[in-house]
Amino acid sequence: MFNFSKYGKILLLIILIDIFVTIGLLNIGPFFESNPIMLEFLSHSVALFVCVKILLSAIGILALEYLNKNYNYGRLVYLTTIWSYISLYLLLSVGAYLLYSYLIPLLLYFFPTISPAMSVLF
Repeated sequence: MFNFSKYGKILLLIILIDIFVTIGLLNIGPFFESNPIMLEFLSHSVALFVCVKILLSAIGILALEYLNKNYNYGRLVYLTTIWSYISLYLLLSVGAYLLYSYLIPLLLYFFPTISPAMSVLF
């Protein structure tokens, strides 16, 4: 059996949280998957989306585990990956919230003629 390092376990936990939050947000509101490749899998089924996300993530984690065990800079690569994932996730989440909560209503207020084009976002 393959033993993940503590960094691998942390990254796997973050990815699983990402999957559950993504599916939850898609079910409750006007959110969408921003990754066009994963959006294609999601358009077929949620199960396919989850399987592909876990498979691709597992390949990445295995590569990071190899670097972590065989090279001195493996820990740095792992930590950079974890912090990048968290930072981008928060940036995109906050960005989507600000877009739907403030920017689009503000645009509709000042430019009411674009409202039919914006209605696809709601």
